[in-house]
Amino acid sequence: MICHSRDSLFTCILTLISLAFVVVPNTWGSPPDGAPEALLSDTATDSSSGSPSGPSPSRSPRLMLISWDGAGDVLIDRLLAEGKMPHLKALAERGVRAEHMIGTWPSKTAPSHASIYTGCGPGTHGVSGNMTVYSKDRHQHSVRDAFRGFSALALQAEPLFVTTALEGLDTTVLGATHYFPHSPIAAALESRKAESRFRSLSSFEQQILPSGALGEEDLNPVSEPWTDVPPWIGQPLELELQVGDDAVYGWVFDHPDDPTQGYDSVLLRLNSRTREAGFEALLKPHAAADQPRGWSRGFPIRDGSNGGLLYFRLFQLAPDGSEMILYRREVNTAVGSISERDRAAYMASGAASYDDAFHAYRFGRLGRPMMLGGDGSAEARLLETVTFDVDHLIANSRFAWTEWRPEALFHYAPYLDHAGHQWMAVLHPDSEIHDPELGEAIWGVYSKIAAQLDRWLGELVEMAGDDTILALVSDHGMTYSTRDVAINRILEQEGLLTRDTDGRIDLSRTKILASESSFFLRLNELQWREGIVADDQRAEVLAQAATALLSAKDPETGRSVIRRIHLSEEVSHLQLDRFGGDLYLDPAPGYYPISGFPEAVAGPSGRPWGGGTHGNWPENRDMHAIFFIAGPGVAEQVTVPAMSQIDVAPTLSALLGIRPPAQACGRVVFETLRKIGPQEIGPQKIGLRKTGIPGSNTSTADR
Repeated sequence: MICHSRDSLFTCILTLISLAFVVVPNTWGSPPDGAPEALLSDTATDSSSGSPSGPSPSRSPRLMLISWDGAGDVLIDRLLAEGKMPHLKALAERGVRAEHMIGTWPSKTAPSHASIYTGCGPGTHGVSGNMTVYSKDRHQHSVRDAFRGFSALALQAEPLFVTTALEGLDTTVLGATHYFPHSPIAAALESRKAESRFRSLSSFEQQILPSGALGEEDLNPVSEPWTDVPPWIGQPLELELQVGDDAVYGWVFDHPDDPTQGYDSVLLRLNSRTREAGFEALLKPHAAADQPRGWSRGFPIRDGSNGGLLYFRLFQLAPDGSEMILYRREVNTAVGSISERDRAAYMASGAASYDDAFHAYRFGRLGRPMMLGGDGSAEARLLETVTFDVDHLIANSRFAWTEWRPEALFHYAPYLDHAGHQWMAVLHPDSEIHDPELGEAIWGVYSKIAAQLDRWLGELVEMAGDDTILALVSDHGMTYSTRDVAINRILEQEGLLTRDTDGRIDLSRTKILASESSFFLRLNELQWREGIVADDQRAEVLAQAATALLSAKDPETGRSVIRRIHLSEEVSHLQLDRFGGDLYLDPAPGYYPISGFPEAVAGPSGRPWGGGTHGNWPENRDMHAIFFIAGPGVAEQVTVPAMSQIDVAPTLSALLGIRPPAQACGRVVFETLRKIGPQEIGPQKIGLRKTGIPGSNTSTADR
């Protein structure tokens, strides 16, 4: 039952709420300050021996599970049709692809990946959003409390990368969600004596410096003498950048051997203006190119016990010093569960941490974007930073695969998500600011970014060889937004939410609100600390909120701002967590829900060229994700019907011949299996091993 209009809304909600509603205790999870009990499931261990179940290390096949954040099925279809992704096309032709993949709601990165890795929905794995709520001990938390949904501490179910290690596969995680901090993973692995089978490194957790660029405003007269420098003409300038515990000094000068008349060189040194610093780089300005050029070596940066590499690229330097774009790459510390020796070898391989150049691009640090009249130089510079980043992505993938020889490798790339967030309002044909000519130009840049991911995929296919299952997934698609809708403002006008004199939400007088994710509302029930809504008021408050939201209009356009509302229990196939949200919202096209309190309930987003968004109803075409797979045991040249993200882990487990993650409830997509149909299903048919563990020799289909 879906409520689209206000006519029968109260009846609709009252009927659903009045149904016998049993709250099943979450027996799998634990509070975020401890290791999830799901990761300690007894099904992972042979009770007779107390050691991890699994075959000898000689088994095959191996697994690569790769995620492209924000790779919407609609966009990938167009790229394939235009011939922009030859390696992905080849993968599809020798394996299986899904028509599309349906995710969870809100269609955000953290809950979607949690569903992919665990094979179950938010109601079980507990991740309700990129910021997630406390599903247990609600009396200790207010309805507004939330914590980071990407954290391993948020996950209340066993992920596939733990399953593979527990099942005897040497596992390496270089990019994923929910594998940092390592403590809950370590607790699970140590309890089964499987810690030696797991390596992880994350470059997303401990940032030392965001991406950015030094400009002409950062140039100053030389304040202290420089020694052992190249010859120069005229009056040099200098710059200084403090990064963590270190400082980088720059000497900007006119080299007599350079034909440029004026400033043409930048000498960078670490922690000293003298050559005794021992670490320096000489840069010349170069226009952006298809192949990265002119990048400095990586400067070793320390921030307390953390460290990372800082790279520079001089894109522009005016001879008179009036313009400069000295790009500085993001610096992160690679953290995880490997030895210092392995970490050092990994970093020495050229496997630098991830860089988000889109941050600098958005704020004009790479030049004027095309949406503001730029000539494409900013986009060319952005593209080169992505290409340089993919070079490092390939390096770290190859190092891990060849040096550590994992039998299961998990990796991730965020570039299409960042690109979509930047440009989807310009690209989407339904957007009110879509301009065909500009959209085509931006699509050219987007396509080249996608081509870099395809290049990485091609390298992975080459590394994988014939004995590896390579699966490619995404978490969500991307739509556009040009206007914001203030959900809490609507609730405030309806009298359901109240603020104090300082403008803060007063929970003692607030019945329902949107907080960390404005795609759903939560009732301020008595079970929460400071809660005020009794059980017998639940249906009435939900109905009043839903009516107000469906009735809300944009004061400038007169359009409705919310097009669909669901109760969490109403869309049971999505397995939503009732504690995540009580009322889920699908905004009208072009609108993005926010939790702030602007004067009007809806208005321009404030972003100069709109933006790309996700989080919407996952069955919207724009939100569809992707699934491709090829390798031993996989059918060839097959397109399977739409599947769910919770089907990924059970299907991969069947192909690997291991049990699925402990709480997985998705199905094995048997169409992906070579020469095996539902009528032939059985442990021997799909390769599930006999481990001597009670219940371990049943397939997902039997669960």
